[in-house]
Amino acid sequence: MGAVARAVDGVGPETKLVEGVRAQLGLNNMTELIPYVYQDHQWSRIAEFAPLATQWYETDQVAKEIILSEVDSLFNLARAAAKKLEWDPTEKQFTLVLVGSVLTHENSIVANLLLEKVKKEFHHVQVTFPRCEPSHGAALLAINKIAF
Repeated sequence: MGAVARAVDGVGPETKLVEGVRAQLGLNNMTELIPYVYQDHQWSRIAEFAPLATQWYETDQVAKEIILSEVDSLFNLARAAAKKLEWDPTEKQFTLVLVGSVLTHENSIVANLLLEKVKKEFHHVQVTFPRCEPSHGAALLAINKIAF
């Protein structure tokens, strides 16, 4: 949303995301975006626009930068999780579970880019998709950590 606002204000580069957001929300004027953004601060409302960035990844530089930034953030989270769990991903095999619609839909550019980064640094990674709800997986991981 920040990139869209900057493009509309003329302080950021033009992007197809402006038209995508306008069309998705059915706005007549982009000033109507302001109340939408501030009326409710639920992250999921903003996340609904993620498919626009993936749609224009190849043809819109702003969309590409957003995707690459998010991939870097996800990669850093995976690295931090491995460190907190005291796994040495360069030596020990570990499993990375991809969760969330941006990562799990078919031909996900975000998942593909993330996997490229992960496999370069973590040579022994096994990537999978969830077989249960994330909260169940977290509980099982905690039980395994305590039991062994």
